[in-house]
Amino acid sequence: LKQAEDFLAQSLALSPDDASTLKFKAKLANVNKQPEQALSLYNQLIEKNQNDFSLYLERATTLLILKKDKQAKDDIQKVLTKIPHHPQANLLMAQLLIQEKDFTGAIESAQKVINVVKNNPPALFILGTANFALKHYHQADSFLTTYTSSNPNDLRAQSLLASVYLAQQKPQQALLILEGIPAEKRDTNPLVLLTLADSYNQIKQPEKAMVALSKAKT
Repeated sequence: LKQAEDFLAQSLALSPDDASTLKFKAKLANVNKQPEQALSLYNQLIEKNQNDFSLYLERATTLLILKKDKQAKDDIQKVLTKIPHHPQANLLMAQLLIQEKDFTGAIESAQKVINVVKNNPPALFILGTANFALKHYHQADSFLTTYTSSNPNDLRAQSLLASVYLAQQKPQQALLILEGIPAEKRDTNPLVLLTLADSYNQIKQPEKAMVALSKAKT
């Protein structure tokens, strides 16, 4: 990061108004947790480059960091109006819609991503989450299984897939996932431990459930 900042300083010294340099400066500001500075730079860039759709999407990402969802949605919609199947725009829209609990809309947007970029991991996770919320357990199982096969260390996804099995009254399959997580990771993750406790309850092992709940509380 320090080297990146040094090179950026050199580039700005040579050409302080260069659009590519300013765009990178905005990205670096977000990396450094300075989204307000990044937003100011994106506003300047878009004013001069109103047909650069990548700028709208990067600004939308920044606006989401700042919890300015409505403005972010406006930027995303501008891109989708011109390019309806733009994968990054549809992914951002899916993320927004799932936060708004519009699970049907999130599925539609995430599916458009998959249609262009097959097995896109964030889109698969959204599809799994949204289908689970709508109680479409078979579809949720399919998407989350595909996602976890290439992202085995994502404990949120592991726990969610286990919850899908619990909703289907398949506690043994849930336990197969949860007990397969290394103890040092499982025993420090409250979400996983709560799902584990639910699994033990379903197979009528309250003592093990209490142990998992105690660890979760800790």
